[in-house]
Amino acid sequence: MPIRILSDDLINQIAAGEVIERPANIVKELIENSIDAKATKIEVFIRDGGVHLITVKDNGHGIYEDELPLAVTRHATSKLNNNNLRDIKDFGFRGEALPTIASISNMRIISKKNDQKYASCLEIEGGDLKAQKPSNIQRGTLVEVSSLFERTPARLKFLKTNRIETSHCKDVFLKMALSHPNIEFQLNIDGRKVFDFKIEKNGNEINLDRLSASFGEQFISNSLDINYKKYGYNLKGKIGFPTLNSSTSYYQFLYVNNRSIKDKRILGSIKAAYSETIPKGRFPYLILFLELSPFKVDVNVHPSKAEVRFDNEREVTSIYVSSIKSEISKLNEPIYSKIENKSTSELFKNDNSYEINQNELPNKISSFAKENSFNKFSIEPSAKSNEQTFSDQKLDYPLGAARAQYLKNYIISETTDGIVVVDQHAAHERIVKEEILYQKNKNKICSQLLLIPEIVKLPALQLDLILNEIDTLKTIGFEIEVFGDDAVLVRAIPEILTNSNIQELIGDVAQELFELGSQISIDEKIDSIISTSACYGSVRSGRILSIEEMNALLRKMEITPNSNQCNHGRPTSIKLSLNDIEKLFKRR
Repeated sequence: MPIRILSDDLINQIAAGEVIERPANIVKELIENSIDAKATKIEVFIRDGGVHLITVKDNGHGIYEDELPLAVTRHATSKLNNNNLRDIKDFGFRGEALPTIASISNMRIISKKNDQKYASCLEIEGGDLKAQKPSNIQRGTLVEVSSLFERTPARLKFLKTNRIETSHCKDVFLKMALSHPNIEFQLNIDGRKVFDFKIEKNGNEINLDRLSASFGEQFISNSLDINYKKYGYNLKGKIGFPTLNSSTSYYQFLYVNNRSIKDKRILGSIKAAYSETIPKGRFPYLILFLELSPFKVDVNVHPSKAEVRFDNEREVTSIYVSSIKSEISKLNEPIYSKIENKSTSELFKNDNSYEINQNELPNKISSFAKENSFNKFSIEPSAKSNEQTFSDQKLDYPLGAARAQYLKNYIISETTDGIVVVDQHAAHERIVKEEILYQKNKNKICSQLLLIPEIVKLPALQLDLILNEIDTLKTIGFEIEVFGDDAVLVRAIPEILTNSNIQELIGDVAQELFELGSQISIDEKIDSIISTSACYGSVRSGRILSIEEMNALLRKMEITPNSNQCNHGRPTSIKLSLNDIEKLFKRR
């Protein structure tokens, strides 16, 4: 086949693959155009997840009638007056969004400048200009996109359900609204007004109503203000207390010159700043705005404009680390450090987690382990503390006899040939997970009806993910139903999770669903949800246990499959033999 130049229509469709992945990308591009047009009010209308209809209306400066056809012409823009890609102050500048959207949809643009007598309407179908005629709207622009991906059915096939696509549109809308408190935003979904954000009149840089809609009310009272200036950079926003964290990085909103971005280096610096104050595998809540000269950052990296490059990455990352650490240090909460000892490091450089061999179990519990491996185990608070008496009867068990509890989390157990240190929370977390899995496999999941159903408010995306997986959650003992526009009603939970914090439990389950996406199997999804839920049904770190309770946990570990590691892959117990102890004290 000879070399040929592709048609403009085909070029636009190819470009659409980079710019427009889903309806939410269209919402983002159109809102950015409205902001660039100096609008003070932006209304967004979505129907059927944005696949059938997306409308964005603003009161910006509008487009002249004779320039309207140019707006849908590739690489035509009004935003590079100085032709300098190093001095970009607008969101749009590539001149690609409107023509690429028009190439994969039917589009109608109505616009009116302030000095025009009437508006002009441009109609495009599949990238082809069909008509331009007079219309009637107030000053500003209305863009209507319908029949999305009708000409590219392969792309349409990969879209998620309308509920999921709507959630992504909400997510984009909230991120844009958060960064522009001086603009009024409205979001209407399927004929219903979901958000109506007024202009921030108190001069706050972050509107609390918008912040609450995105992060939940608990973030406002559990966060610190950031306002840090150095090297010509200005970093401001809010960071959550270390105790307010999530299982994913979803609640980390980053902006550069008010542009929502994703940057691995900045995320890495945030992780480093929180490293000594937050559990491993957890992510803090935060919203941070970095302001800097346009000459210090390159936003022309990718057509989606979600990636940026900094002239001095080291300065930027140090700003995040320094500002966050400085604010966290002002909290009156304990901060712990990792202390390493060379001899201890050498001792534990190999995997010394104590894996139990069922063949090593004493005869008096081996038969019990085979016949009743998941006899219900519960640790209840002791009514009073009694003087502990030690016994050597349990030394011949694989995990020995409990002798003490260290730092309210680690059980010190004595065996016939050494000691075992057990992480009580991690160990019980595995026990709870295995018990739920056992009940599920036997179709004997026991649900506990709540005396008073719990109302759990969730951010838009979390809410839709939970509602989309109601049947999946039901298979493991949850009974959940929709409750209004921003909450679910929890009627029942797995019996083993009866004493859990339901608000946090449902929130973390929703986060797990968000992290997993929809590319995994139902079984994998259920397994991950159970792992997350098990954390709430397990005995917590910081819980003081009696000797009897500690021994009960050890015995349960001995008859539980996979109890040598927690649900996240970390060891639940470490064995230190007498030989190793004597080496530490130079006796060998």
